[in-house]
Amino acid sequence: MRLPPCLALPLLLACSATTTAPQLPSLPAARSVAEFEANLEQLRAALKIPAFSAAITRGTSVVWSKGFGMADIEARIPATAETEYHLASLTKTYASTVILQLVDEGKVSLDDPVSKYGIVLPSSGVIRVRHLMSHTSEGEPGTR
Repeated sequence: MRLPPCLALPLLLACSATTTAPQLPSLPAARSVAEFEANLEQLRAALKIPAFSAAITRGTSVVWSKGFGMADIEARIPATAETEYHLASLTKTYASTVILQLVDEGKVSLDDPVSKYGIVLPSSGVIRVRHLMSHTSEGEPGTR
């Protein structure tokens, strides 16, 4: 399989904070899947990321996927395309991005009650989308 000339691949690279930015290798554009995989592996090593998984999709189909590095370093378990990663609070960023895209498309309003979307939470007032996004839904929604 040959990679298209212009390939956009969103990658989530979660790494620990450092005081200086890591030096990334200068990588030529990949002309094959093997070169693309080698580039990803070089980036993983340069950023000292234990493991990540990547995929390329065409429409709704996954046309390539692979894991890089070790999912469990101590047990020497390699990462695969199906490896699950603990993202912790990063899911808040993803959820906020998706919700704000829906707001831009006019499909959701930040002032909608969350009950409109089947979310039922006990409260002394109306909990709105903006309250959940700003973590101000407890007590009197929107006050703290």
